[in-house]
Amino acid sequence: MKNALFLLVSLSLVAASAGAASLLEQNAESAVLKRLREELKIDDATRALRIEKLEVKALGEKRELVTASFEAGPAGRFRLLLQGPKDFLKSTAPRAVLFISAGFYSGTRHLELLSGDEDQILIGFEYSDDTKGLIERPEQFARTVVQVPARLMLSLRWAQRQPWADPSRFHIMGISLGTLYLPVTLRMLQAEGFDFTSYISAFGGVGIRHPLYEVLRLSFGANESRLLTELISAVTTPYEPMWYLPQLTGRKLIIHGGRDAVFRDSSRKDLDRLAGGPKMTCTLIGGVHIDLWKEKEVNATVKILRAWLKSETGPFSFPQIEDKGVDCVTSTL
Repeated sequence: MKNALFLLVSLSLVAASAGAASLLEQNAESAVLKRLREELKIDDATRALRIEKLEVKALGEKRELVTASFEAGPAGRFRLLLQGPKDFLKSTAPRAVLFISAGFYSGTRHLELLSGDEDQILIGFEYSDDTKGLIERPEQFARTVVQVPARLMLSLRWAQRQPWADPSRFHIMGISLGTLYLPVTLRMLQAEGFDFTSYISAFGGVGIRHPLYEVLRLSFGANESRLLTELISAVTTPYEPMWYLPQLTGRKLIIHGGRDAVFRDSSRKDLDRLAGGPKMTCTLIGGVHIDLWKEKEVNATVKILRAWLKSETGPFSFPQIEDKGVDCVTSTL
């Protein structure tokens, strides 16, 4: 019964994405963005968006972690993890924001690693309010994967409109899987006038199929992962970064792992080639795909990111990376 339900859900989602995929083949980006808004029911989801629950946890004397659970009608349920100065949700003082979309099961660890500026607000996007259910129910995983751009769009829009967020210091970061969804999301937002200070792509690339399989096989069997990959890849064709990177405006920072096996060399090179400027890239020679327990890659990324955020929109030069085996080969493109 579970497999039959999953197949039914997936086939219906494939049919829904066919129209947008056809428009992409005609290079009609504006028409694609309009079609995606309709298929994802962005307007209905926007009207339905509400916070179901807020949980606040003190992080020492000066900072706190807020877990905000959202419900958005056709876009489903998702969470944001917000780390900032104590009582920042009540504040009207605009602060710098770093919005992060990483992997499915990142939790709060990446916020802890990136925390440095006591006055900065970090926001971690969680794809669902039920990460356990994503593992146990393939049909829920498939539907969530399709809904991600809508959930990201609603999250970014909501965050930037808060009185504590400074739109002139609003940075957006994709890590690993997050780099696959942010280009289409940001292009949909830019079409309605949304702006941001910079986009950071870390350990990502172009092409959803292979990274998706690598993620799936950690939770499902080999056969189920292959089936899920084929079906979800067909559904998410309109989300492929290659369609949107050339038109994505704004300042960009790109960080690669030179031995990343999740995003292969061709995928990384396509990202560098397609991403419009102004942009700067750093390939950590010897660096593998990032995980929170891989200290060399994490330490190098945090050091580069902090220097980037400190520069705001001014001149930037990559800091010296001292960790053996992850030297930074840089370029200005």
